[in-house]
Amino acid sequence: MPLGEELMKNGVRVMVAYFDYKDGEYRSYANERLLFAANYELNISGLETDKSFRTQFKSLFRQPEAGHKETSKC
Repeated sequence: MPLGEELMKNGVRVMVAYFDYKDGEYRSYANERLLFAANYELNISGLETDKSFRTQFKSLFRQPEAGHKETSKC
């Protein structure tokens, strides 16, 4: 939060992008204080169920094609 607040004081816009899900005993979410401190928030999990973003969401997390080796570039 301090970093986000300091960035915003200096005119930098801050976005928190997060996955919000629950799987058994595990849960992922963004802290409310962090969301409050940011200019924008993006619940990536919510895009999956939003009809207007369904195509874009699926393209973000597509599976590699069969027989295609995925290489990692750092």
